[in-house]
Amino acid sequence: MRPLAAALALCACAAAAEPLLSETRTCPGTGIAVAGADPALAAHICRVASTTAERLSRCGLPLGGPVAIAVVPALPEGCAGLYHCGERRIEMLAPAALAAARRPDTAFAAIPEASYFDSLVAHELAHAAHDAVPCPFGTCEVTGEYVAYTAQIAALPEADRAAFLAAAGVGAATRADLSLVLLKLDPARFAASAVRHLDARPDPCAYLAAIGRGEIVLDRERP
Repeated sequence: MRPLAAALALCACAAAAEPLLSETRTCPGTGIAVAGADPALAAHICRVASTTAERLSRCGLPLGGPVAIAVVPALPEGCAGLYHCGERRIEMLAPAALAAARRPDTAFAAIPEASYFDSLVAHELAHAAHDAVPCPFGTCEVTGEYVAYTAQIAALPEADRAAFLAAAGVGAATRADLSLVLLKLDPARFAASAVRHLDARPDPCAYLAAIGRGEIVLDRERP
């Protein structure tokens, strides 16, 4: 389980919390629905989610079906956001709960609270988009988090993106840097490495599309 400062999407982190409110808002023109948020927050999440879904689809990673987002007051320790694999369901900490739980000792702390919340929405939606991509090794956590973290940082305003990358201290990254060990030990550095690696591709969108087709897998078979 990674630090709360990182956006998480672990299938094993399955404990569920009840939504804050019972109302559900359907995001216009999408298959995304938001529950547990007041009307203003729900509308805001819809805007972020719609923009993210459009960006992912342009790069060959469509959502491929409806997604339910629930804003909740609590998640299992260490979880800031959670995509339930195979269920098309996301849980997000409410903004106030997220702000109270954030850690100062990570590069993610360089991101303002509002932008960080929005980036978590993008992170979890990216997991939903990648969920159906086949994995030759049973689990492709590195590839899934590569897609999710690059989507997360892409969702930030340019100034916040620059602040995060500066705080992470990653100037360049190769494919060898995108390891499961780095992902587990330092999610923020993994996220920055993923961004630097994708930015260095001749056509980043085409690279993501190849991941979406299952042609590129960043994981390795493990015993």
